[in-house]
Amino acid sequence: MPKWIHIVVHHTGTQERNAAQVKAYHKSLGWRDVGYHYLVERDGTVVNGRPPTMEGAHCVAGGMNRKGIGVCLIGNFELYPPPRTQLVSLRALLQRLMREHRIPPA
Repeated sequence: MPKWIHIVVHHTGTQERNAAQVKAYHKSLGWRDVGYHYLVERDGTVVNGRPPTMEGAHCVAGGMNRKGIGVCLIGNFELYPPPRTQLVSLRALLQRLMREHRIPPA
């Protein structure tokens, strides 16, 4: 299992309706699975992506696929802010992941 020392938070940058659409798109690229470990839908539902035992495919910069858990929020936040329910779920997920993997807030 990778040694997670970071959490990388993304937004899809598009207007998919749900995590299933993101997964289908990533698989259409020839990937084994969605590139993120977790996706947060607009209604706050947290959907598991790649298992945390698998390296991500979400951020090659700085080797983050090997050392950063990938979390993605559905939506394009350059056009619309994330809904409050999504942010509440994101916060809870980040707190849990930081606790489970002993990732410091910094």
